[in-house]
Amino acid sequence: MGVFDRVFVVDNETAKLFLCGDGHSMFNVELQTKDLDCALDDYYVFNGLFYKRGRKSKIPTDYVVSGNDLILYERYEAHLFTIQDTIELHTHCEQCDPVCFEDEHTFMGDHISDRTPSCRWEAVFENGRLRKVTSQCETREELRKSMAKNGVAVLPDDDRVVKRHFEVRRRDRMHRLF
Repeated sequence: MGVFDRVFVVDNETAKLFLCGDGHSMFNVELQTKDLDCALDDYYVFNGLFYKRGRKSKIPTDYVVSGNDLILYERYEAHLFTIQDTIELHTHCEQCDPVCFEDEHTFMGDHISDRTPSCRWEAVFENGRLRKVTSQCETREELRKSMAKNGVAVLPDDDRVVKRHFEVRRRDRMHRLF
């Protein structure tokens, strides 16, 4: 596993260059890379420029009371990072359903596991500006065929247990968003 850095694409135009294999945008999605300092730093691509986030301000910039909670808003500065390199970024698409398969070694005890298609991009930066993005993302169907070819017992999407698995996964995803 190891240490990595995180990159977020935070404008819609640039995010169109970072699509999963099935066409979903990676707008404001955590992309990981081991091609920078591997110091758990956060980087941002905004309007094609690469920024490194600095430390947060010492004092919260705003306060809001919500029920019995005090919400603290903090301010960060991000500075142009004049990288001259190609970096590999990777993640998986939270919007895509996974490919489900039979698995006797699952921690959940239900003998079903899932795998999401991999999303990888090579991003070329010159003087801190994004010049080129090359996608190496697989589609769900490509993953399904590859797994079946390697002898994995892939389950059909219309299987009753798979449908339930998708429902639980979507519900859990919605809870993480709020």
